Amino acid sequence: MKFFEWNDICFEIVRVGILETNCYIVYNKNTKKGCVVDPGGDVDKIISIINSNNIELENIYLTHGHFDHIFVADELKEKTKANIVVFKEDGQLMENKHFNCAYMVDLDVSVKADRKLNDKEIVSFAGVQGIVINTPGHTKGSCCYYLKDAKVLFSGDTLFFENHGRTDLPTGSMSDMVHSIKDILFELPEDVTVYPGHGAFTSIGYEKENMEI
Repeated sequence: MKFFEWNDICFEIVRVGILETNCYIVYNKNTKKGCVVDPGGDVDKIISIINSNNIELENIYLTHGHFDHIFVADELKEKTKANIVVFKEDGQLMENKHFNCAYMVDLDVSVKADRKLNDKEIVSFAGVQGIVINTPGHTKGSCCYYLKDAKVLFSGDTLFFENHGRTDLPTGSMSDMVHSIKDILFELPEDVTVYPGHGAFTSIGYEKENMEI
């Protein structure tokens, strides 16, 4: 489902896996370069979108290391040769089924990153500049990807529609979550559209007015 276009950049979404994770496919209509955010399952659905648009996948960006966001990252890498990219603090978390919570649904998931990111690092989303924002709370290494020029934020399980991610899982922290949302994300422009890891889309301005935290 194509849901957003900005200049030559298209974003598509597919809801994947047992927890219906929002997986985003971002690509340039002209160069065909692209990336995927949070491939949490249903690799055939993701590959179908990639193939139907002739996308050359460069990177697999993870917002954090939980199984429902990383589940088919290895298989997607094998099929496309793209790099698996995660914030440095979640590099080890996603390798362990107890820390990435796969054990909770009787799965054994372990994924290794090809590249580990730092806060404020600049990355490429199909040629568009993305800023890595570390937002601990859901996990210590949770991050958001901010496409400033497009006014888009991929927020993972940090910020949802009128809610935030749970903080009772390994390396989670409610005090960190409050800081990440109120002191970091709510400082972004109010017209930034938020594309979360689950559920409906929202905006920074709406959440500042309506979210209780």
